[in-house]
Amino acid sequence: MNSTQSTKTAQTDAHAPKAALPLSRWTCLDRTLRRFILAAILALPPVTVIPRLDFTPTATSNRITEISLLLLMLPLLLAGLISALAAARWLLAACWPKPLGLFASDQTLSFQLGPFGTQAFDTKRLRIQYLFDLDPDDIDPDLVYESLQPPEKQIQSQLPAITHPDTPNRLDRLILRFFAIPPERAAAILGPYLQAIREKKTTRNNPANAPTSTDHNDTPEHP
Repeated sequence: MNSTQSTKTAQTDAHAPKAALPLSRWTCLDRTLRRFILAAILALPPVTVIPRLDFTPTATSNRITEISLLLLMLPLLLAGLISALAAARWLLAACWPKPLGLFASDQTLSFQLGPFGTQAFDTKRLRIQYLFDLDPDDIDPDLVYESLQPPEKQIQSQLPAITHPDTPNRLDRLILRFFAIPPERAAAILGPYLQAIREKKTTRNNPANAPTSTDHNDTPEHP
C-alpha cells in the first residue's frame, strides 16, 4: 500500500462512526452489594431454622410440622443462593481486568460484558427506528406523548428501538437496563453514532436519496 492509499485509509477510519459506553465499576459494586444483601435476607431464616428441626418420629408426633417448615424454608434458601451467585458475577465484573461496556464501530456493535458474556452485532443488519419512523398505529399507547415530539427532540432525548436478526431481544432495552443510565444520557452518547449508521444504511441502499445532516425523517430501508 502506497502512502496515498495509507493516508486515505487513515482519513476514512478517522471519520468512521464510533461510540463507547463503558460499564462503571461502581455500578457493578452497587449491584453486588444489593444482591448480597438480598441473599442474606433470604437465606437467614432457612439457615437459622433448618438446623433446629428434629425429624425423629415420636409416639405423639410424626413431625409433620418440621417437614412443613423444611418445605417452606427450602425455596427461600434456593432464592438466596441464586441471588448470591448473581452478586458473585457482578463482583467478578467489578474486578474484571479488561474494560467492559458497549463498544460500537463502523462494522460492529459489540457488548463486552466479561462474566456476562460477549456478543457482537454487525451494523449492516441493525434496525434502528425512532418513534417518528413508525406508523401511528404501531406505537405503544404509553409512548404516544413522546411520539408527538419533533424528530430533533426525540433524537436528543430518546434511544431508538435497536433490533438485530441474531437476537430476539431489543438491544436498546438491554443497554438501558444493563448500564443503568437514563435514556437522555444514552441518547447523548450513542445518538450521533446511531444517526451515522442510519445515514450510512440509507446511502448504501439508495444513494440518490442520501439524507443530509438535518434530514432526520427518512426511514432507512432494511437490508
